[in-house]
Amino acid sequence: MWKRLLAGKNGKWLLGLQILPYAMRMVEVRGKDSIVVRRHELMPIPYGSIENSRVRDQERVSFELEKKVNEWRCKGREVVLSIPLSTVVIRKLHIPLVPDKEIRALVDIEIENSLHLPFTDPVFDYVKLPAELSIPSEQSLAAADERAADGAGNMLHLLVVAASGSTVRSYVDTARRAGLKPIAVDIEPLAVYRALASEWPLLGEAGVLLVQINLAGVDVAIFTAGFPEFVRSFSMPVPFYNEHQPMESLELAKQAISHMEQHGQVNGYLGDLLAEVTRIMNFYQYTLNEGRNKVERVFLTGEFGDMAKLAEIIRDRLSVPVFTPEYRHMSHASEPFLPAACEVAVGLGIKDVGRA
Repeated sequence: MWKRLLAGKNGKWLLGLQILPYAMRMVEVRGKDSIVVRRHELMPIPYGSIENSRVRDQERVSFELEKKVNEWRCKGREVVLSIPLSTVVIRKLHIPLVPDKEIRALVDIEIENSLHLPFTDPVFDYVKLPAELSIPSEQSLAAADERAADGAGNMLHLLVVAASGSTVRSYVDTARRAGLKPIAVDIEPLAVYRALASEWPLLGEAGVLLVQINLAGVDVAIFTAGFPEFVRSFSMPVPFYNEHQPMESLELAKQAISHMEQHGQVNGYLGDLLAEVTRIMNFYQYTLNEGRNKVERVFLTGEFGDMAKLAEIIRDRLSVPVFTPEYRHMSHASEPFLPAACEVAVGLGIKDVGRA
């Protein structure tokens, strides 16, 4: 599902496509030492076309996307696209030390027999973990842990990312119908991490919590040394979100906190958000890590144009530093451009998938 966590290695123009329940964002981007966005576009998704995190009406969604593909004259171009975090499971896995070419087969066996995933048609990818990095697992395998303890030097430590094959195909097939060539899918927290990495060296440290807000909900991920230890997605629509008129809602999101303050909604929304974030921080510290590790800093990202204002409020109520990205390393060739709104699509576009 991913090959490397950070930016791509070449300077060619690439496409990233974020697909949300209510809209799509596509960017044409080039990333190396800095990130340059040449084109970006926001496209509505007809109401009801995506249900339960799956594209139910590929014809309608691909029709909207194809119009932009034709306008950009990018038919047949390679694209990396997002899949919803709510459809993804991340697991730690220990397997015997084997040649690289045999790893996938062993992971496949473990998935079939031991991992107990909540879907029957998984597609997966994996990444090797450094030997010194022991990542707790929400549902670690007792047998695997025993094998690792008996012969830690003879074991490979992997992080496995799996998703429902039918769900992934619904997104991939939609992009293909629109004339694009999907070459990889990714989860949004990894895309955000990739877009942030060159601006925030602190991301490479332990206990980094990314909180990514969109109109329909919130994705959270906790990273250590570039690896996601814990991910969670929960539904929490912003008070002004109208699923029948998403473009109007996105316009309001440019001044989201101010709008909610004017309508007396900010305290309720903030209370719900802080309750979830605090619960996740406590779960990570006391359940997953038994008090050994904790969240050290929070990065707040997403749709809101006035995210810094939300961060200021949250900063007063959490016991850890809270940051918002400014994306000073990201330049663009067209206006108007809100880097934070395009961060996922940018992070997808600069993904290294082994292109020549």
